[in-house]
Amino acid sequence: MTTFFYLIALFYLIYEIDYILNIKKRIADRDDTGEIIEKYRHLGWRNSPKEYKHAIYSGAIGLIVIAYDFTGLLTDQRFSFLCFIAYDLIILSAVKSMSKNETFYFWVVFFNTLIQILFTLFIIVNHYHLHIDTFQLFKAYFGI
Repeated sequence: MTTFFYLIALFYLIYEIDYILNIKKRIADRDDTGEIIEKYRHLGWRNSPKEYKHAIYSGAIGLIVIAYDFTGLLTDQRFSFLCFIAYDLIILSAVKSMSKNETFYFWVVFFNTLIQILFTLFIIVNHYHLHIDTFQLFKAYFGI
């Protein structure tokens, strides 16, 4: 089961690398997603256009990522996942809500994606090679 969990992390890493390589297109698609879903919701799945299905797939991938992050709380790297979830919910949400400028928003999303790539690499390498107990490291750093 552990190997399956980290195999999903590898697929997530590939998705994030693809995201950072096509970041301008992804940001533009994300802005239109809500409008597309509302516009074509009444048509149903079979009669809806490709852009509606793409919007639904994007939302599903987002839910899978959130579920993966919370499932990470059940692993031996729970403190790393807890820090990442706290970063995502507290810091990143506040910065994204303050970003009215498109250029600033682009750089926020770019650095967030870069942090997600580095975090995913860290959890994979840490599990199989480094074996760093991040909670013990945190306690030692802050003298707790």
